[in-house]
Amino acid sequence: MIHRASRRRLALALRRYAARHTTNDDLDSVDVDWRDRGAVAIAGMAWRLYDDTFTHRAMGRHALNRELRRTIARWVVFLHSDEEYLWPEYNFIEVSPGMGSILTLGWWGRHKARRWQEFTAAGQFEHWPFISRDQELTAMAKSRFMGRSDA
Repeated sequence: MIHRASRRRLALALRRYAARHTTNDDLDSVDVDWRDRGAVAIAGMAWRLYDDTFTHRAMGRHALNRELRRTIARWVVFLHSDEEYLWPEYNFIEVSPGMGSILTLGWWGRHKARRWQEFTAAGQFEHWPFISRDQELTAMAKSRFMGRSDA
């Protein structure tokens, strides 16, 4: 299911954070409708962009490099597209295995690594959140951010 308002809010927050206009707390506080799997997944992946232990902007040691800004741009194109999220369920907001791995004699760490490998093998991960290059190119061709003036 695509929840258009939820996707718009998240896309705007990502753009503002990447442009250093808002803080990580502003991005983290965006209300995302849980029924839109794509928006939920991108919000979860966005959590990996920043340090959530204090409020900051994407500047200084928290600055986003060119590759990350391009990745965020791809997420924004996805959020503005009519594409459904086709990847399997995966929780991007996970604490590192640490003590859990010690207590399970390494099982937790191996389990987490196997789940990540299975997840990334479900599509062309370099085009995530699109499932494939073709899906990304189709969305980009229709995107108002890629020079299309009738959107």
